[in-house]
Order: sequence, then C-alpha cells, then structure tokens
Amino acid sequence: MSIDMYLGSSQMQAASTEATVEQAMAGLDQLDSAVSGFLDSGSELKGQTYDSARAYVQAVIQPLKEGTRLYLEAVRDSVSRFPEAYQEEVGPEDLRQSDLEDQIAQCDAVIKTGQELLADMQAHPVGQKHEQRISAMKDSLSLVQGARQELQDKLDKLLAFNARSPQIFDGLAELEQALATGRSQTKGAWQADSQTFVIPSDLGWARTIDDLKFAKVYQVSRPEGMSDQDYQVYLRTLHEQAKAFEADGWTQEAVRKGYLSAVAVGYDSRQDIPLSQQLAAFYEEARTFGSGIFQKMWGIDLKKAGEKADKAQTLLQIAMSYSGMPEDDLDGSAEQTQAILAHLSKDLAPDARFWDSFSKAVQVAYPGDNLSSAGGNETLKRQVHQFRYVISAQQAQWVRDNYAGSTDEEKLAAYLSTLEEGNGAGHYSLDESSRLHNKGIWNERQKRLVYPDDSSANYKVTVGFHSEFIIDDKGNFLNEIDPEKEVVDNKNGIVNGASFNYAEVNDDIHKQLDVKAVSLFDPQFRKLETAGYISPNNFTSGLQDSWEDFWFSIRDKGGNGKSWDDSYWNSNGIYSEDGVSAHDRVEKELEDLRKIIEKR
Repeated sequence: MSIDMYLGSSQMQAASTEATVEQAMAGLDQLDSAVSGFLDSGSELKGQTYDSARAYVQAVIQPLKEGTRLYLEAVRDSVSRFPEAYQEEVGPEDLRQSDLEDQIAQCDAVIKTGQELLADMQAHPVGQKHEQRISAMKDSLSLVQGARQELQDKLDKLLAFNARSPQIFDGLAELEQALATGRSQTKGAWQADSQTFVIPSDLGWARTIDDLKFAKVYQVSRPEGMSDQDYQVYLRTLHEQAKAFEADGWTQEAVRKGYLSAVAVGYDSRQDIPLSQQLAAFYEEARTFGSGIFQKMWGIDLKKAGEKADKAQTLLQIAMSYSGMPEDDLDGSAEQTQAILAHLSKDLAPDARFWDSFSKAVQVAYPGDNLSSAGGNETLKRQVHQFRYVISAQQAQWVRDNYAGSTDEEKLAAYLSTLEEGNGAGHYSLDESSRLHNKGIWNERQKRLVYPDDSSANYKVTVGFHSEFIIDDKGNFLNEIDPEKEVVDNKNGIVNGASFNYAEVNDDIHKQLDVKAVSLFDPQFRKLETAGYISPNNFTSGLQDSWEDFWFSIRDKGGNGKSWDDSYWNSNGIYSEDGVSAHDRVEKELEDLRKIIEKR
C-alpha cells in the first residue's frame, strides 16, 4: 500500500479541525460556568441529594470535562502539527510513495543501460573523439544518478515521517480510553432508592487525565522508546514529585525548567536501573542542598524573587528544610552535625558561585537590621543565622575529604594552591583581620589572659569573602560545630571558629547580617561556652587610646571603656606573649601558610 501525502489537503483538514474544536471549546466554557454555579450552590440547594450531586460532579464530571478539553486541544494541536512537521522533515510538496518508487526504477533502468553503454565505449574506442564521447556519457550518468538520489532522499524522508508521525498523536489513545471509562461510570450513578449519586470506587481514569494534563502544562515528553506502561509510571511519578516540590515552596517554573528538564536530559533507558529507582535518584538529588539540580531550581526562583523579601524567605525555608536544620538551636554534637552535613552536596566547593547566590537570598530576605532584630519568623531567622556554622563546617570537611595532608592546614594549603590570591570571586585572601577570632578570658587567679585550648594565634583565610576558614597554631580547623568533634573537645572552635559571611564585603551589611545577629540568635551551647571571652580591641597605639578617652570624656563625660593594654597590636598588653602582640603572632602563622602554599 502506497504512502501518500497531500499537503494542501492536510492543511485544510487542520484549519477545519481547529474551527470545530473552537466551537466545542465554547460549549465547554458554558459548561464550566454552569458547573461552577452548581458547585457554589450549597447555601441554596441543600439536602442529601444535592450534596451527593455536588460531590459527584466534583469527582466525576469535572475530570470528564477537563479530559474532554484536553482531548480537543490535543486533537487540534496534533492535526495542526502534522502538516508543519511534514514540511520540516520532508518538504513543501505532495508526495506519493508509488510515484517515487516508479521514478526511481526508471532512473535505475537508465543508469543500468548507460553503464553498459559506457563500458562498451571504453572497451571499444571508435574515432578520434571517443574520449569526449566517454566524458559526455559520464556526465549524463552523473546527472541521472543525482536525480535518482534526490528521489531516494524524498522517499526515505517520506517513509521516516510515516514511521514517526504517530508520535504526533501520542497520548490521544490513552485519553480516549480514560474518557470512555469515565463516561461508562456515569451510567447507574443515580441511586433511586437513596435519592443520591454514588461516586465510583475506581477513579483511575480521572487520575490518568490529571497526569496527562500535567504533561501538557509542564511540557513533559515521553522518552524515546519508552513503552506505554513505563510512560504511565514515568508521568505519574513526575506528577507526584512536582506536587511535592510545589508544596515545599518551589514555583512551577522552577519545577518545570529546573527539575523536569534535568530529568528529561539525564534519564537513560539504556541503564540497567529500574525506572522508579532512576526517578527516585533525581528527586533525592534535587532535595540535596547545593546539588546541581537544586542550584538550577534555586537560580530560577531567586531571579523570580527579585527584591521581594517574602519570596526570598520562602527559598530559605526550602533550604533549611532540605538541610535538616532543627527549628530550635544547634546542639554542637558531632552526631547532629554529621546528620545535617549528609543533606548537603558533597561536591559543593568553598569557591562555588552558588554561595554568592545563596548569600543574595539572605540579603534580599533580610534587608537592613531585619536579621539582627527580634520579630517576624524568628524560627527561620535563627535557622538562617546558625546555618552559617553548618556551611563553614561543610567547607572545612570538604577540604579534609578532597585534599591530602597531615593536618587541616596542609590540606587547606593544597586547596588554596589551586586558586588565585586576591579579593575577587573564587580568589582566596589572607588580608581579612583575625582579631575577633583570638578571644581570651581573664583568669583572676593566675592574673593573666587564658586562650581556649591554649591556642593563642588563630588566623583567618577567606575565599570570595563569603567562605571563611579559621586555623589554630597547631594546624587545626576551628569551627563552632565539627563532625569530628564533640562540644567538650571543641572549646577553641566554639569560641573562635569560622562563620560563613552572608555579606559581600566587610561593610554595614556585614555588621547587620554577620555580626549583630550573633547576640540574638546564637545557639545556647555557644553562648554558654563563650561567656566571659573577649576579643582584643583594635587600638593601634597608646596614643590612639589616649585620644579616644579624651574625645569620649568631652562627648559622654567619661571614657570609652577600652584600653591600649587590651589591644590586638600591643606587644606588652594582656593579649601578648613573650613580647609579641597577638597581631604579630597571627602574621607569623600566615607567613608559614604562604610558604606551605608556595611549595605546592
């Protein structure tokens, strides 16, 4: 049987179908209005009969109506797409398989005769111009062979289009079956003895319609070669996952462009992994903080949020939920820290650009002093503030897991050797002050300042300012929480540890987001451990101390409560050791780090 395509007729059929569908849609619109009015009639039409009727309409008639609309749209779109696809894949002309095959056969006959004649001419040259005649024969054969190839290309495209064209109408048969099942259930729905409508126990057809509607709205396509049965599982699973994501707070756009597009690209039917297992893996990845899919969804919704604080806070709520952050304080235990870090991507490096995006969400969510003041959703504020300690712990552990060395310091040096030094994104800096990370406590009995864990030279390294590492003079990472340490073994980390910065630079925003929030939302275990510990002040000389005391005495009738003796810079103050200031001890540690980096 010949495969024939009459393009003009197909285009006319598409136009006629569109007009018919538009009329049917207008009727459905009127039905929509009538159904909505009936469903809202509870205050007027009362009683068991009307209640059962409204429930029946909601459970059966509404899906039938939606399925009919979906079917009409699918028919219209498919019939319209058919001639468009033909022109794209085959060409702008009518074609008949039988005509093409006849023309190809004629070409083959001419080519065969010509080849035989050419062979005879070459074997028996006659006259002085036999070479010219042979050349002319070759040219003629070439023209016929070219024409034959053009005909063959058209035939191949026509046959290929015929094989693929049923995909244009994909889903129609399933919709037809679902609608037929639904219509059959309307028979006998009215129970005369009870004067009520009975909802069928099996509404699988309605769920099928809902799944197919989801596929249309979210632009989900059937993977190539997937069976009808697998596609039903594929579609239903993705639909349930999409509902869950939107319940979490993601927008439809993030689900469609971020998650579903990743599944469409990444799903591989050739893998010897069950379909449900593959889809579960995609879902788990998307719910892993900082994973590739999570970052894609995050970027879409952060862009949509713009400067709207409530939208940014929704994103942060998703992040806190996916990370497993407790609603109350962190407890500092290794077990809890390990559990939380298990929810964060193991591929998320300290120099990842995602940290800029995450920090931007915090900046938008909490403008001004919002994060450092009481009120609003304090649970989320507490989580976001304390999450900085989780991030720093994750980054330290990432370095431990990905680089070799006998100490944390050596591993950090190996990592930093892969980056450039500077203040830009993805660069590391040794220039940020370590002053606030060298707190001590005055021991009245010993009449001297005591440092936690006897570490008196903790230094800071930042990566893109956001990411922060604090290392003690023994080469250990210092973090408020550490998956390798319990609270009792982590005194210096709790008092002087690293904390991820949500601000871009050391400015007023940094004070609001990263400094002032500490007093209000720090975890209780840290408040207890840091009680009495004080950072050295930033007086660079005794002269500055005298001048500020003079100025404050004029302005406030008293001193400022600060002393040169407590200075970070004083080589003979209470923070000094053996005539070396805290600042100079830190600088010595930083110089040692530079040397380790240079050796890499």
